[in-house]
Amino acid sequence: KKDVMNYGKQLSNLVITHADETNKLIKDRSQNWDFDRITLIDKLILKMALVEMIYINEVPPKVSIAEGVEIAKEFSTEDSSSFINGILDSVYNEMILKK
Repeated sequence: KKDVMNYGKQLSNLVITHADETNKLIKDRSQNWDFDRITLIDKLILKMALVEMIYINEVPPKVSIAEGVEIAKEFSTEDSSSFINGILDSVYNEMILKK
């Protein structure tokens, strides 16, 4: 339980610390969407998955993507899971190219 709490704090801190960076990653990949019209829950799911993919090496990026999609299916709109998958997959593909 303590590990889960620590992980949650780490993830929350990363989301806050890297808010500008994650906002840019989302905006750059959602050109057909007005950023302000993306639901808050979708932004939060995206930000958590993005910082997990970029800054937490213990979690494989594909796991972060899958978890983000599953969370969206459970807690967001019908179209959100494919939207989130598209953005996260785009970031993942860019990460692979940079390696």
